[in-house]
Amino acid sequence: MVVNLARALSEQLEPFFEFDAGVDGFKNQPTQNGLGRDLTGYEDGTENPVGDAMASVALAADGISFVAVQTWKHDLKQFAKFSAKEQDDLIGRRKVDNEELADAPEFAHVKRTAQESFSPEAFIVRRSLP
Repeated sequence: MVVNLARALSEQLEPFFEFDAGVDGFKNQPTQNGLGRDLTGYEDGTENPVGDAMASVALAADGISFVAVQTWKHDLKQFAKFSAKEQDDLIGRRKVDNEELADAPEFAHVKRTAQESFSPEAFIVRRSLP
């Protein structure tokens, strides 16, 4: 629905603006906690703060928020060829229950994105929109 609305809006604005590029995103496979899954099947946003803590991280003192957008290309065909254990090691979590691996390899996603490891700690709200 959102993609169709964006396209209709783009068509209406066409006489006034030149559309250069766009990326449509969507929330994939909602989970019990509403976070959704990324295209590899892993739960997304499990380290995000919740409730009032999310607002304190997502909004600056004056109510302003900042958005940084990154576009990543993933080789999902190659990822699917890995065994379940290899996939879990790459992410650093078990897909079946979303538990972080205590012995995750240093190259695991969770090891490279641990917000507590920044100095000073830098907590953010992240969302994957394939």
